[in-house]
Amino acid sequence: GSIEGLTCWNKGENFASLGIGHFIWYPAEKKGPFQESFPDLLIFLKNQGTLLPSFLQDIQCCPWSSRESFYQDINSPEMIALRQFLYATRDQQAIFIAQRLENALSAIVKDLPDTHFQLSSLIYLCVHFAFGISGFGLERTQGSSQQVKTIKQ
Repeated sequence: GSIEGLTCWNKGENFASLGIGHFIWYPAEKKGPFQESFPDLLIFLKNQGTLLPSFLQDIQCCPWSSRESFYQDINSPEMIALRQFLYATRDQQAIFIAQRLENALSAIVKDLPDTHFQLSSLIYLCVHFAFGISGFGLERTQGSSQQVKTIKQ
């Protein structure tokens, strides 16, 4: 991908797609069927001690109200700063993606019947090793086939 590809707004969508994870950011008063994830990324980056560009410091919603306004500002100082910021935080974005995936997999696996648990544990292991996440698998806790816990390394 390119640095320019870190900021896009696809035709027919009512949200910006930002960063390596195409994190969704809705304008004020617009929501859709997808979970908004860019604000959560910003919170994650702040908690990691990352300094956000000044225009992102206290913003709640996407500052562009439409795809048209987004692309009218594509070469504005704010958009350039946003792309530079997204490029500089690629590694942290990957960690954020992996953590979201881990949380989603944990939620999915906890409700699987025992017959599917071993296969899902193998998939979970592969994801952990691929992303280098601490923790290397799942195991059923004794006493309940519905409980799942992460095994820490």
